[in-house]
Amino acid sequence: MHASEGTTDCLHVEDSAKRLLESIDIRCPDDLFANFNEQPHPAYAAESLDKPGLETWRQRWRLTLPNGTHLYLKRFVQPPSSSRRAFRHLAPHVRSLAGLEAYWMRRLRRSGIPTIVPIAWTEQLDVQRRKEQRSREQRSAILMHAVPGQSLEAWCAKPAVALAVDREDVLRQVAVLASRLHGLGLFHRDLYLSHIFYERPTQIASEAARTDEPMADVHLIDLTRMVEDRPGALRRRIKDLAALNHSTPVELVSNAQRVRWLKLYLQTPKLTPQYRRLLYRVVGRTASMKRHDRKRQRRLAVD
Repeated sequence: MHASEGTTDCLHVEDSAKRLLESIDIRCPDDLFANFNEQPHPAYAAESLDKPGLETWRQRWRLTLPNGTHLYLKRFVQPPSSSRRAFRHLAPHVRSLAGLEAYWMRRLRRSGIPTIVPIAWTEQLDVQRRKEQRSREQRSAILMHAVPGQSLEAWCAKPAVALAVDREDVLRQVAVLASRLHGLGLFHRDLYLSHIFYERPTQIASEAARTDEPMADVHLIDLTRMVEDRPGALRRRIKDLAALNHSTPVELVSNAQRVRWLKLYLQTPKLTPQYRRLLYRVVGRTASMKRHDRKRQRRLAVD
């Protein structure tokens, strides 16, 4: 526990990660905010993953251990009030962005949804207010294990490789993932292919893995916008399904495959009139997303 006047600042560590943190000399909250540019760490190599367009208050780092293992570190330093208000609305009991990610990682893993495995997280809050639950986040950070494979967006960016993948099996696993998520009343709200990681199974192990676990090779990431609602919340369901549809290249997945995917998602052999209405609404929302993207690209071209 490490604290300073007017703040609350402690390191929350997963039980299974205590030895790992000791081996890389992370023992207090300040260790997650080390300045890697000025002082490289002797236990691991740190690489900044910041990119153009990423807000300056967000920081992303990849930590490479001597044995080649990758860990990922997210930092949120003085996040704007708009971001704080957003997550307070979605999860009132959570007090920081790192805490929000940790909450959803644990929640999804308990529910059988494959996602990131947290290692440790910390939050520093200004508690000099009447109610601590309204305290302002000064900074927070979360350290995570790497997710196996790469995003489906990255797979699709290499058509020759993507075509060699068992697409029907990938579609099935993503359908099971989305169906189980929505069946629990959980909605991602940013469910693009960039936020689903896929690891191509080895030929020897793949059959056993598929038999035991219907989502053996996919993982869901980037959970900060998630929300819980009624399992049948139609508007949220349509948004998630449209995001998947919009981000899936037409040259890799045909319309017939998309219809088969929807049947898998709905767990039905036939689309009833009710399900067809859902399909049409998803197609309509997808078209709206495409128009929005074209407008944004034109604005960026002008700028």
